[in-house]
Amino acid sequence: MNKSLPIGQNNIQVIDLVRSLAIFSVLARHLADVLPPPRPSEKLIWDWITSNGGGGVMMFLVVSGFLITRIIDSGQGGLFKPSWKNFYVRRVARIIPLYLLQVFGGILFLYSLIYFFGERSPFFIYCFKLPKDGTGASFWISLFTFSFNWVEAFQYDAWQQVGVYWVLLWSLAVEEQFYIFYPFYLKFLGNTKRLVLALVTVIFVCLFWKFKFPGDWPSTTLVAVQGNIHSYGEIAIGALLYLACKQFGNRLLPEKKLCLFFSGLGAGFIIFFYCS
Repeated sequence: MNKSLPIGQNNIQVIDLVRSLAIFSVLARHLADVLPPPRPSEKLIWDWITSNGGGGVMMFLVVSGFLITRIIDSGQGGLFKPSWKNFYVRRVARIIPLYLLQVFGGILFLYSLIYFFGERSPFFIYCFKLPKDGTGASFWISLFTFSFNWVEAFQYDAWQQVGVYWVLLWSLAVEEQFYIFYPFYLKFLGNTKRLVLALVTVIFVCLFWKFKFPGDWPSTTLVAVQGNIHSYGEIAIGALLYLACKQFGNRLLPEKKLCLFFSGLGAGFIIFFYCS
């Protein structure tokens, strides 16, 4: 880390490490059903990793909230007077080309698999299956409006399952819904104290609704709705961590023992979360 730069402009290596661990956990969880079973000597650690895919998603969203707040803060106008034009142009340029490539690439894989293996192929059903005939309009509209996470929550049973290739897009929808309003909220709040209060409120409200969400809905809908709401709180945690890093990071850099303590505390928290 370059000590001559503000904390918000440094490359923080642990972010890349945590993000890599999160991606690995999520991929392992989703591929566990189609990969060959591990050898007996590897089964314990493999089961441990695959059973914590949800923890990987949580870490990924926390990192996402940290990084997007950092990007806005280092841009023109700073955190509370962001350039909306620069922010949204950057988001569109970063997300849309790769997103369209994924969607149309998925369609290409879909029809290629149908052609070579047929619609009954277990691999096709698991990875690329589209909604049941007659329910596809809501599916495609949700993909191109970044509302997939909410539409899926209420349409999953009607769709009669969709492939995991498409299901993974829910987390991107959560992020984009949070970020489309984020710069407006920052400008409205105007200072760090109000932002901290707002983020803490979001975290506790989302945590409450995660476990206390009312509604006599099917279990798939209830779990999805709870997960969606909780995810916004996880992004808010990441934003709050960035503010703490910005406030105290440069002060802690000379204190190596204290830095090691907090690093160990964070590593311990991740290990505990994965082992629980």
